Amino acid sequence: MHYQNFEQVKRLDSNALDALLAGGDPQERVWAAWEIGLRLGKKALPDITHQAYAAPDPGTRRHMVVVLAGMGKQSVLRTLALHDPDDAVRGTSIQYLMHTTDETETGNIDLIIELLEKDRSPIVKHSILVNWDFDQHQMPVGLLLNCAINKSGDVRLAAIKQIVKQYDPHEVASADIVKCLANQISKDMIYMLSDWLLTAKLHDILISAANRAQPPTIIIILDFIADRDLKFSWDRMQTLSGRKNPDIDIRILESLQMADDVGLISWLAFGVARAITLPKAEYHAQFLEQRNAANFYHVAMDPFLKLVKESPAPKMAVSDKQNFKTILNHLENELDYFSSYDDEDYWEDEEMSFEEYAQEMTSNCDTLKKWLHLNISRQT
Repeated sequence: MHYQNFEQVKRLDSNALDALLAGGDPQERVWAAWEIGLRLGKKALPDITHQAYAAPDPGTRRHMVVVLAGMGKQSVLRTLALHDPDDAVRGTSIQYLMHTTDETETGNIDLIIELLEKDRSPIVKHSILVNWDFDQHQMPVGLLLNCAINKSGDVRLAAIKQIVKQYDPHEVASADIVKCLANQISKDMIYMLSDWLLTAKLHDILISAANRAQPPTIIIILDFIADRDLKFSWDRMQTLSGRKNPDIDIRILESLQMADDVGLISWLAFGVARAITLPKAEYHAQFLEQRNAANFYHVAMDPFLKLVKESPAPKMAVSDKQNFKTILNHLENELDYFSSYDDEDYWEDEEMSFEEYAQEMTSNCDTLKKWLHLNISRQT
């Protein structure tokens, strides 16, 4: 017999209710669970029972769950966790089922894992993740990784806490970690995963994740790298530098191991020339780009010139030659400007004389001219 509503189910005797709870359809099981809870609850909470008979609403059912848990009625808790139509009731039911389950009850633990996988409600997922305390049982890492990129921030955070608690990074596939980290947007979550990787000395995964991430996440990962004073080679950073984003570039520079590398010199030249040639900002986004490009210029100019002086001039691409010309013209214009600048106080503040400045600038210009001249010679 199929029952049409709760009123029909609440007239059944105890044996019929137990049978319906075990073998009815999902809605019948929920009604049977309500009625069993209500009958047990009469002894403890008569007022709630009265309200439940009048209107078995989700709030009342959540109170019932507490009573049922106190009486050890796990079968009803399981039914409500599986079939109750309300997310909060399912979440509360699974919470109390977990609190009344010990390490040996593998049937309940398997059910909890099944619900984490199949119940789409963030409330249910979060309830399972924050209440999991079975030290002898690991949650499947693939399931945790899926939860760690859930749309709900609460679910993500709870899943990441379980990942770093239950697993050594070496036990998790690097590609899965990269995907998980690249899809984070919260600084706290990114730092938590990154510190977890750091304990296992898996620094390179940070760069792999940054290469797959969107700019806001890249910036947080690079900030973490700078905060932990980590350094990476140009070979490792080169792909990331292809974004050509001044805000990202300046962070790359902070954690870069300087070395004699043509690609690195080319990248530095591009960034310095970019700051020189950016048009005057007309709106806020342009202003931010201009400010970040200028910051890159001030940090990159010295290592750029140092590498150019120490490295043999290679054959340059047309774009590189243009960048070198832009920088050379800029330095020559600066030298011309300061040649007519007669404020002695300025040079005292700079802790150098104009003569020293002019000698250094002339040397820099000569080095850039040499690189350009050698490339012109190669073409003729």
